[in-house]
Amino acid sequence: METAFINRTGVTSFKTFGEAPFYPEVGWVKKIAPTVWLQRTKDRVNDGVERALQPGLNMNFSKQGYVGINFRQGREPWLGTTYKRSWVNAWGGAQFTKWLNIGGWVQSGKSIFYDLEDPFQGHSTSGNVNVTLQPNEKINQNVSYTNVRFDRASTGDRVFGVHIVNTRTRYQFNKYCFLRSIIQYDSSAERVLTDFLASYQFVPGTVAHFGYSALIEQRDFRDGQWIRGEGDYLTTTRGLFFKASYLYRF
Repeated sequence: METAFINRTGVTSFKTFGEAPFYPEVGWVKKIAPTVWLQRTKDRVNDGVERALQPGLNMNFSKQGYVGINFRQGREPWLGTTYKRSWVNAWGGAQFTKWLNIGGWVQSGKSIFYDLEDPFQGHSTSGNVNVTLQPNEKINQNVSYTNVRFDRASTGDRVFGVHIVNTRTRYQFNKYCFLRSIIQYDSSAERVLTDFLASYQFVPGTVAHFGYSALIEQRDFRDGQWIRGEGDYLTTTRGLFFKASYLYRF
């Protein structure tokens, strides 16, 4: 994660995007739009030129449906070496019924392992599925699953694989009061984050919140120290909070 906090400086970049939408006279097809995206960047810090060509196609349908796909061919410099950065990216979704919305995306292609000492060419595959259920006006349930895999291009060996599950549940008792819970599982950190909130809002500005959160991690205590990623899942952190505000008009 160290490279995720590096600010990119010393670059001069040109980017352009074009779209040609048209609207066919078909009942369920609302819009078809071919697209193209071009980029050229001079990276003086990493001593190279980044190039990218990305054609694609977007389509919109009835019931808030959408489908898109694009292809990228390009190269990117990193620490004095130029690597391939190309992928196929596809996405789509729709409001299938009044109570069911499903969407997702998948991307696969050549990527870079941005290590500061030993970077290398890799192949990454990632995807997401997002489902929202709302059987009535009081209940809203959202579940999202994301998977990311990265392999070394030269050998095909798996470098890392991550599974992330997010759930968000909301129950609206009336226009004043609701309950909400958020739960996230992260396989890379071997942990589960939980967050529960009760809220009462009498009028905008006059509101009270009560919440509870906990961090559950996979740990094992051996030889006088905690070892992450082994043993049982244990609650390592808990927290409670209360917040209230009152709006007085004069």
